[in-house]
Amino acid sequence: MDKLISNNKSTFIKGQMLIDGVLTVNEVVDLAKKAKRRCLIFKVDFEKAYDSVNWGFLEYMLRRFGFGELWISWIRACVCAGNLSVLVNGSPTKEVNISKGLKQGDPLAPFLFLMVVEGLGSVMARAVALGIFKPFKVSSSGVVVSHLQYADDTLLI
Repeated sequence: MDKLISNNKSTFIKGQMLIDGVLTVNEVVDLAKKAKRRCLIFKVDFEKAYDSVNWGFLEYMLRRFGFGELWISWIRACVCAGNLSVLVNGSPTKEVNISKGLKQGDPLAPFLFLMVVEGLGSVMARAVALGIFKPFKVSSSGVVVSHLQYADDTLLI
């Protein structure tokens, strides 16, 4: 996964810890205060993140990452298969076909979700490259921070 996903994520990636993102944001805020520089941090929280994943977009991202059709069909079989019914007073309701989302507790779900939110990361990187979004410069060597992502939270900096 660490070869597929950009290094601005701090969950589910080997060698990354949740605290990494928190420390980075803390350093950005501290640097901005000390240097009297303006900095805006905008937090985006994906509501019902796993439930809202569009399967078509997931497949698009899998193709962008270079997954072959066989792998995509296997992932589709794991993710898209299944129906849902709810127990009401101990009796199951009529089954409903699931048409989007990732299943909570599915071992693939965190990794697939990371691939989906990498789409936003790619858009942010492109916006920086085109000069549409100005990232925060953290060093004189040109290191910048434009966004950080942790599971279903994204910070635009």
